[in-house]
Amino acid sequence: MRRVIEYVRESSVATCANRLSFTVQPDGLRGVFRTANTERVAQSVAVILCSIGRAAKGVVDVSVIERDGEAQFLLGHNDDRTALVSRPPEPFNPWRGGHGIALPSACRTVTEAGGRIWTFAEARGAVGIALAQEASVQ
Repeated sequence: MRRVIEYVRESSVATCANRLSFTVQPDGLRGVFRTANTERVAQSVAVILCSIGRAAKGVVDVSVIERDGEAQFLLGHNDDRTALVSRPPEPFNPWRGGHGIALPSACRTVTEAGGRIWTFAEARGAVGIALAQEASVQ
């Protein structure tokens, strides 16, 4: 999973020029994410984070945590990231907000790889992305 996080971080820097600040849970993520195209999924996660980050304006934080067998990327300002794990999730609509075709395409890639994408009712520039992990091989 660390490799996926690094791919996402590298793709985010290339896509949105350091507008995202990443914090990874201490001790990292122990699970392993397996898919036929890890780099494509990571690039899609980066596209989603950058698209929503641009809408939120300014530098936006991304927390990466391990929870319920998933690696969760939580994007938003402090209160928004907390709300993503504590409030009832709502489906994320990638067509809302005029982001163009890249955001819906990236969301489709993530969900086809078994990922989930969500937000909450009052979210302004907050999104959660979860990738299921397999058992640890460490």
